[in-house]
Amino acid sequence: MISIYAVGSITRKLAPASFGLVRDFIDLTYGRENTFFDDMVRHTPMINPFDITLKARFASEAIKEGIPMGYETIYVTTQGPRLETAAEINAYRHMGADIVGMTLATEAELLKEAGIPNAAVAFSINWAAGLDMEGVSFLEDESIERIASRIMKIALRALS
Repeated sequence: MISIYAVGSITRKLAPASFGLVRDFIDLTYGRENTFFDDMVRHTPMINPFDITLKARFASEAIKEGIPMGYETIYVTTQGPRLETAAEINAYRHMGADIVGMTLATEAELLKEAGIPNAAVAFSINWAAGLDMEGVSFLEDESIERIASRIMKIALRALS
């Protein structure tokens, strides 16, 4: 599976209107169902949460399109649905996060637990709180659709 996430940018490693692979994540969520094993304890190793082969295949297909796939990002998953404060974004940057969103961790944990190979691709739709002079402004819907479509085409080739 190749999962695709719209995110806010915390660092310039993934600026708005660009996309790239996610290397790892920080999970700051609570109260979510994040295991298939309610009746027993099962420890799932997360040292490499994403499949190396799938990431390489996606990167290879992106490079064929002229899209460099250099640095892989660290995604911080927040509880949502509210957006983060500027102070929270500053703290996440100090923790090592490059991008912020609300869904990756729970999904990645469940996919890993189920043994489903997964690569995560993030595309930035805005600068996170406190990093944009206008407050929090998002890319236009047309731009988002164009980027998402491009990612989907690359992902389909990587999976075939």
